[in-house]
Amino acid sequence: EKAVAQKAQIILGPLFAAEARAISNYTYQQNVPVVTFSTDWTVAGRNIYAMGFLPFSQVARVVDYAAQKGRANFVALVPQNPYGVAISGTLKQELQRQALAAPQIVTVGGGVEAMRAAVQKLNANNISGEQKFDTLMLPLGGTQLVEAATALRQFDTDLAKTKLIGTGLWDDAGVATGSLLQGGWYAAPDPNLRADFEKRYKQTFGAPAPRLASLGYDATALATVLASTQSGLNGVGAQAFSKSALLNPSGFAGIDGIFRFRPDGLIDRGLAVLEMRGNQAVVIDQAPKRF
Repeated sequence: EKAVAQKAQIILGPLFAAEARAISNYTYQQNVPVVTFSTDWTVAGRNIYAMGFLPFSQVARVVDYAAQKGRANFVALVPQNPYGVAISGTLKQELQRQALAAPQIVTVGGGVEAMRAAVQKLNANNISGEQKFDTLMLPLGGTQLVEAATALRQFDTDLAKTKLIGTGLWDDAGVATGSLLQGGWYAAPDPNLRADFEKRYKQTFGAPAPRLASLGYDATALATVLASTQSGLNGVGAQAFSKSALLNPSGFAGIDGIFRFRPDGLIDRGLAVLEMRGNQAVVIDQAPKRF
């Protein structure tokens, strides 16, 4: 309220979804756009734009790449939560768009036993001939990914013939050390694009850049570009941050690659496809430079 009273024309942040929801009614009434760094896509809309790393573009990009490489039968082991629901819906839509068979989707709750049961179900369907799969999507991270790796080995999943694909949850230095993921593909911003940014950040602040630092940088650059573009129109006014300006279909260039906002407040990103090799992720398909 203080920011709007002081004539703020755009708000960068909040970081968390609960905070974005807390101000959404007020900022909507005042017609002040909000760029949140949350990865919770449900906060988007009504003049709130979600700039976090969302799963929709990630799934579409890696599935499209896999299809180009001849992969045709997909299964997915997804967490039993809203993230898993979003992954499942996007995977189905993308495969339908590619005119490929609908995926087999197995949901998994928390715990080792739940993971073991889910992997057994995947393998049972494959062995019985109900659906042969050549691609397994694992949109998992942290403990769940370790549990999935263990269960897949225990139940003799034929990983030699199955391409593993994932989401940005794999975009973690620790994940690359897991032997399960060797040769696996996932979509994420090109890490080479932010190498210079991370170098300059460390020189300036004496510490490595948090992953979210590039979001803050890109949001500020976005606001700066829009303000400078409109500076000749009687000074920088609210029109600089109008809906039409923010929804520029050509998008914007950032540290994490090109991006643009959609009318529903979600973000489209131009992502690279990376492959796990040794202890690092290597770009195997470059991110697009324009939409």
